[in-house]
Amino acid sequence: MTSALLDNVEVLRCPISGEGLRALTAMELANLQKEVLSGLWRHADATQLIAPLSGALTTPQSRIVYRVEEEIACLLPQLAIRPASMAAAEAPLREEKRRVQAFYDEYGWCKNAAGLFNDTADFTDIRNVARAYQSRAQGRIGRHLGSGKFLLDAASGAIPHPEYLDFGRSYKRRICVDLSLRALREARHKLGDRGIYVMGDVTRLPLAAASVDGIVSLHTIYHLPPDEQLKAVAELRRVGKPSAPIVIVYTWRTSPLMNFFSHLRGIVRWAKHPFGHAAVAGPCLVTEATATPPLFYHPQDYAWYQREVLSRYRVKLRVWCAVSTEFQRRFFSENASGRALARAVRGLETAFPWFCGRFGQYPMFILGKEKS
Repeated sequence: MTSALLDNVEVLRCPISGEGLRALTAMELANLQKEVLSGLWRHADATQLIAPLSGALTTPQSRIVYRVEEEIACLLPQLAIRPASMAAAEAPLREEKRRVQAFYDEYGWCKNAAGLFNDTADFTDIRNVARAYQSRAQGRIGRHLGSGKFLLDAASGAIPHPEYLDFGRSYKRRICVDLSLRALREARHKLGDRGIYVMGDVTRLPLAAASVDGIVSLHTIYHLPPDEQLKAVAELRRVGKPSAPIVIVYTWRTSPLMNFFSHLRGIVRWAKHPFGHAAVAGPCLVTEATATPPLFYHPQDYAWYQREVLSRYRVKLRVWCAVSTEFQRRFFSENASGRALARAVRGLETAFPWFCGRFGQYPMFILGKEKS
C-alpha cells in the first residue's frame, strides 16, 4: 500500500458506517485471507469475494473491510467485506450506475487504434480549432479553484485532457473518486504519488465531512439517476470545507442557443431547397445516450436547477462551453472562418458568462455554502 494512501487515510471514511479507516497489519491481513478462503467473509451485497487480498482498510472494530488493489481503495458500499454470518446489508449497484461503470470499464477508457480514449473520440472534437476552443473552456474551471491540501476530483475518469492536470497543481494531493477501476488505473498512471485513488460512489462519498479544500466534478452529475443528482450535489457540499470552491460542469436537457442555431440552419436549408427534401437537423446536441455501447445519461433542465440547486445553495451560474460537440464539428472548420467563429463564441462566453451558461449547452455551477 502506497505512502500517499497511508499518510492520508484520515480523510477516508467507511461509506456504510461513516467511521474512520486504518490499514490492516500484515498479520491481520494473513488471518483474513484464511477466513475468506473458508467462506467466513463476503461482500455486503452478497456477491462472491475473490481472494487473495494484497492490502485492505478496515473500520476501528474490524467489522467492515475494504480491498486495496493496485493502490486503489475499493470503497464502494457493495464491495465492503463483512462476516458471512451478517445478513446482506447492501442492495446491488443501481442499474443506471452499473451501466455507467460498465461503459467506462469496457469501452470508454479503452484506447482506439489512434491511441485515443473511446470517450474522447466519441464526445470531443479533436481537430485543432475545436481543441483550442476547448482548452480555453477548461481554463475557466481552474480560475474558480483555489489551493490547499486536498482537491477532490469527483468521478475523475482517466483525466483524459492535459488541461485537467492543471486543476490540481495548487493542491498537495488530488483525490480521484470514480466507479471505474480502469479510470483510476489511468489516473494513477498520470498522477502517481500525487494522487489518492478511490473506487467510490459520488452519492455516498467515502470521505470525512469538511475534509477537502476544493472540488471539481466534470460531466458527472447528469450520468446519475435523476432522483440521486441532488444527493450527489449535497455530498460534494458535505465533504468540502466551508470555504472550499465547488465547480460542477453540467449539461442542459436542451439548449435554447443550440436549438436556435439548429432552426436557423433548417431555414437556410429550406431557402436553398424550397421544394426539395433536404432533412432539417435536430437540436445541435450530441448526447452520451446515443453512444455505443449505451451510456446512461439524464440531464435536467433549468427549472430543475432553480428548484433544486439555486433554492438550496449560494451558487453562481457560469458557462463552461456554450456550444455542443456537434456544433463544433459542424462549424469550427479548420480554416479562417472556423477560427473566426470559435473566437466569436469565446468572446460571447467571456462577455456574457451567465447568459451563455443559462442558454448555452454546458453550464458551470459554482457552489458556495447552503442557504440558511
